[in-house]
Amino acid sequence: MNVPQLRFSGFDGEWNKFILEDIAIVKDGTHDSPKYYSTGYPLVTSKNLMKNGDLDLENVSLISEKDFMEINKRSKVDVGDILFGMIGTLGNPVRVQSSDFAIKNVALIKESKVSNEYILHYLGSKSIEKQFHLNQAGGTQKFIGLGLIRDLKIYLPSEKELQKVASFLTLLDRKINKQQEKIEKLEQFKKGMMQKIFSQELRFRDEGGGKFGEWYIKTLGELGEFKRSYSFSRNNEGEGEYCHIHYGDIHTKLNSIVDQKTELPNISVKGVLEEIETGDVLFADASEDYKDLGKSIVITDNQNRKIVAGLHTHRFKPSALINSVFLMYFTKTESYTTFIRKYGTGVSVLGISKTNLRIIDVPVPSVKEQEKIADYLLSMEKKIKKEKEKLLALEEQKKGFMQGMFI
Repeated sequence: MNVPQLRFSGFDGEWNKFILEDIAIVKDGTHDSPKYYSTGYPLVTSKNLMKNGDLDLENVSLISEKDFMEINKRSKVDVGDILFGMIGTLGNPVRVQSSDFAIKNVALIKESKVSNEYILHYLGSKSIEKQFHLNQAGGTQKFIGLGLIRDLKIYLPSEKELQKVASFLTLLDRKINKQQEKIEKLEQFKKGMMQKIFSQELRFRDEGGGKFGEWYIKTLGELGEFKRSYSFSRNNEGEGEYCHIHYGDIHTKLNSIVDQKTELPNISVKGVLEEIETGDVLFADASEDYKDLGKSIVITDNQNRKIVAGLHTHRFKPSALINSVFLMYFTKTESYTTFIRKYGTGVSVLGISKTNLRIIDVPVPSVKEQEKIADYLLSMEKKIKKEKEKLLALEEQKKGFMQGMFI
């Protein structure tokens, strides 16, 4: 029966099946490759459709007015229309809030006979994802044809139930967006405070309210030592007594802080030289771009776990002169980023050597002031982490509702 698993009280009966083309006009943007300019009109492609339903109009290519007008003869975008990624980035439906752009390789859904909010949510559901997989089984999904999008099965309840579903999911979206905005504001505030702290515009005071002494400059090599690279072979991925940190984890999976609550994959290894200890700082020495090259994390509490680091990581053990959390936050400053860009080597894969890292100048206040700075920034980090956990819970909640509410 065409009945959802989860529905509002007071509604019953089966939903009616349609294809998307029956209830909306479905077009797509240009497939040509117009010339790009430094100024002009934005050309939106699938990569500009964000998972959170936003449209990225900053990282777009610009085209001439002539090409803009020509593309819009075929597929003019209006406020309220829905965009859907067809090539590269697939799906990620976005409801248009402004229309000063043209589109390429993006599906355009407009003039729907039902609520566009409902269509927007339905296009982001597991039901649609399953239909794509059924039609493209066995391959890596990189392209969705316009014909397939037009033939997508859409189930519709009565108008009252449809509005109820759309309003409920839109309310969840608003909560998610507010939570995202809260996190972004906290991130910006933290970034601003770090700028003030490391430029010494903002200084901390000692327990008696007195001023700390002047900062001095030391090279990283004078503040500790890099330990030998780890040499081991992995065995039985996902099992074993050792926790593993890979340079890719430092890039994407881990926050700045690794403590006893941080989940790490377990592996069995042979030939371990040394284990990572509390206070150690790990640097990623390889990346495909400068954004992640030299990125660092600090082990604040390993809870007696056996932690080892894999390929392309540099392990640094700070001396008594430098607080490891303070050092990790220094590696998020503009001066550190500038250094990495200057001394990073390679083309397709970039690298930063321990030799080069040793010579970077680090501004060093007294240890007591370092500790105050570290504690302050760490408290902000933990606050942001809690807000991100709330966001994840909201997103999981919405995912669960959508899975039950759509056929």
